[in-house]
Amino acid sequence: MLRGMGLHGAVKWLVGASLVLGACGDDSSGEDTEGADTESSTGTVTTMTTMTPDDTTGSMDSTGQDSTGSDGSSGGSTDTGDTTSGSESTGDDTTTGGVVPADCTDPAEAEFAGSMRSMDILFVVDNSGTMGPVQARLAAAMGSFAARLDNEGVDFRIAVTTSDTGNPWCAGTTPEAGRYVASSCRSRAAEFVSGVGVDVTDEACLEVCVHDDIALSPTTTANDPDAVVRPWIERIGDTTNLPDGVTPGEALACLLPQGIAGCGFERTLESMHRGILRATVDAEDEYDFFRDGADSLIIVVTDEVDCSHDSQYETIFLPEGDRVFWSDPKAFSPTSAVCWNAGVECTGDSPYDECHVQNYDTLGNPGVADGNAVLFAMSRFSDGFAALDAANGSGSVRMALIAGVPDDYPDGGELTYADSKDADFQNSFGIGAGCDDGEIVGLPPVRMRELAESLASPGMPNVFSVCSENYCDELERVVDDLVQ
Repeated sequence: MLRGMGLHGAVKWLVGASLVLGACGDDSSGEDTEGADTESSTGTVTTMTTMTPDDTTGSMDSTGQDSTGSDGSSGGSTDTGDTTSGSESTGDDTTTGGVVPADCTDPAEAEFAGSMRSMDILFVVDNSGTMGPVQARLAAAMGSFAARLDNEGVDFRIAVTTSDTGNPWCAGTTPEAGRYVASSCRSRAAEFVSGVGVDVTDEACLEVCVHDDIALSPTTTANDPDAVVRPWIERIGDTTNLPDGVTPGEALACLLPQGIAGCGFERTLESMHRGILRATVDAEDEYDFFRDGADSLIIVVTDEVDCSHDSQYETIFLPEGDRVFWSDPKAFSPTSAVCWNAGVECTGDSPYDECHVQNYDTLGNPGVADGNAVLFAMSRFSDGFAALDAANGSGSVRMALIAGVPDDYPDGGELTYADSKDADFQNSFGIGAGCDDGEIVGLPPVRMRELAESLASPGMPNVFSVCSENYCDELERVVDDLVQ
């Protein structure tokens, strides 16, 4: 633990900012190239064959692989770790047999009301070093979430991807880059141990998931009549693609935990964008996930700020760059503060009057054109939602965010932006906490919140606190938005 930082700061700084110290300038991180003939950090020109749609909406190579060729469909490591079958939950708030919190729907009382509407739900789950407690709470809410879908008569498809889309400092991670992960956390136990030895396997996986394996059945889609195993779970009418004896709530409690071994420079919005994009390309396993006429819902869960950098400007992280966004330009490596400093502008003095999204170029000049912004401009992501909406027929398109806002936001809590009184925390993240419950510390999600609230229904909140005691009430409110 770094002096004065606490566990959150120490893990984020070590895992997020300085993971694989020898990787600087190494283009083997699994980074997807953001366009053809892009110059890498080593000066080598890499030519990629991009998929359609073109690279203005996101690009991958023609096979959907990252530059390492790693296959993200299994969610990373296949180390099985401790996979004792049928382990029971020891927590009180879990979906696997514990007591249901008072504000959550009891799965035992759920009854499928018959198909009344369809919903396709993509979770984007931060898998960086401090997310163990968050993933435990998220998994514990899945029984209630599935029960609410049942009670509302929702046919569904549900998939999950991570926040990891690569970074020059993250050559040791396995970036999903928007690929869907459809495997039990028990088959990915190695992902629940960080590079500095923090182990959350028990709380974030074994105590909330009781199935060693989720063997999905082959299914067809509207545009693919061949029955194959798809990287999502679904329930259409009274038929699911789950094994006998596995409920949707149990399956989700196993799929949602994504571990803490992912990149600490979270390109969360870019992961979301690519997850949407992959569903439009027939060469991808994710193809046809979003159904014509179904409601589309993206749920982002994170304790950090968005760091969706444009790869052509990745020198902002590198020692040979200008270091204008580094907290300490003389340091050996950057911290996660780069992510805040490169994408947000605040007015006034700390505590700031307000903070908003800003486009900066590599020299730190604000107000530049979208194409010159070191972090992808917000138009990239809003345009992606607009394209999904246009292709979605009669269905609605929504986004929900569980992140570092006050635990009573938006019902009463006010957003505050202030520098941290802890110098090490400030150096690590560039801003003070947006919420802190003693176990989870969430940073203010300015970029993600702006996008989410731009997509909100009138009078329906869609941004909630990652520091909430549990997330089942928040997730049920998200369902309410679409079914009312």
